[in-house]
Amino acid sequence: MRLKYGVQPKINDTMNRLYILILLVCLATAANAQRQVTGMVLRTNGDSVQNAKVHLYADTLNDTISFAPLLDSTNANGFFQFTLPASVPVGGKFVIATLDCDSTTYVTKNLSYTGANMYGNNLIICVSPTTAFAGYVHLGSASKRPPPQEARVYLISKCPGNVLSFIDSVETDTNGYFQVDSFPTLGTGCELIMKAALKTTSSDYKKYLPAYHETANTYSLRWSGGKEISLAASKNGVIILLPEAMNPHGGPSVIAGRAIDSMTQNRLPDKVLFITDMNDVTIDHSFTDHNGNFSFTNLPFGTYKVFGDVWGKDNPDLVVTVDADHVNILNIVFTENSSEFRGAIAVSVADNSGLQSAVAIYPNPARDIVYISGAEKIDGDKQVTLTATSGAVVYRNSYSAGEKIAVPVQPLPQGIYILQLATGQGTATFRLVK
Repeated sequence: MRLKYGVQPKINDTMNRLYILILLVCLATAANAQRQVTGMVLRTNGDSVQNAKVHLYADTLNDTISFAPLLDSTNANGFFQFTLPASVPVGGKFVIATLDCDSTTYVTKNLSYTGANMYGNNLIICVSPTTAFAGYVHLGSASKRPPPQEARVYLISKCPGNVLSFIDSVETDTNGYFQVDSFPTLGTGCELIMKAALKTTSSDYKKYLPAYHETANTYSLRWSGGKEISLAASKNGVIILLPEAMNPHGGPSVIAGRAIDSMTQNRLPDKVLFITDMNDVTIDHSFTDHNGNFSFTNLPFGTYKVFGDVWGKDNPDLVVTVDADHVNILNIVFTENSSEFRGAIAVSVADNSGLQSAVAIYPNPARDIVYISGAEKIDGDKQVTLTATSGAVVYRNSYSAGEKIAVPVQPLPQGIYILQLATGQGTATFRLVK
């Protein structure tokens, strides 16, 4: 018992030392965690500046402290961050600095360590001299711009005879800002027009349509509406507004087709197609795939304009109406020849599906239940969707192979509905009256 009690003070002493060591480590860690110096490099117009080199060094003119200078580069959003050396005491004076836009003089800020993290120490530099020209991409309005490197701006030469040629392209920097190294050298009688588009990797790619510069507040979806930009005008900055698309969801209709060459009948990939309503409100855009096919889906009933943008050629509207009698328009053909890129409905505005003639619905008009005859003979599972003319889905169900399809309609109000049968062999669409 004496031996046991005799060693107790030594154990307590060892534990006390361990506690002190842990406390010192924690205090050192906490002290180091309070030594961050952060900020942004901004231009006087509010743009953030990426890849700007920022220096942090001891203020030897006003203090006796000394440490090796530190260097950081601003990230894609214009931020920089330093950790002050442990040798800098509370009250120790230091300087942060970056080159001004003239690449000769420095913008500096004198600071004193407060003993805590020091946030928001921004450095404001001037706007770059207008030896080149620059501007912004706006998304829908001046209040929204694309994130860094998510949009591309294209320079296009338009020469006599409406001959258009690609010159160069640049990415937007921070805050939707872009800058061109120099105004391009153009041929006799040629003008410069500009276009912008979000990259396909942007989360907003389907939300905003590619467009040409027209004015700071207007846009053109076709090259023919792009406004020529002079060297003098470029010095004042060029705004390219990308219009917001409706991207409808829940509508029952599809407008689709293909693009071909008028001479060879070959399918044309990578042709841009736009769809707007009759008041030119933008709905969506798409590119033809490698087989020359395109489609616009989830459309509410209504009348639309569909058109393309092929450089140097006329791109007239094709007016298309989808309604309860013509739910899907699937046979649109856009043909490109020497002077235009024009769309037409090849056969009819009705649905075209090999399945359509193999199945039928009855009774129609219906009161309680609608049956789809012939569907049980089709291999594989099937899905039935019943949609109101407003685009609201009022019934959806899956049926297994061989199962008779019966769709309950008794609870539905009187009106016109679209019944769609989707199978592995295709899709059939019917107009149903209740």
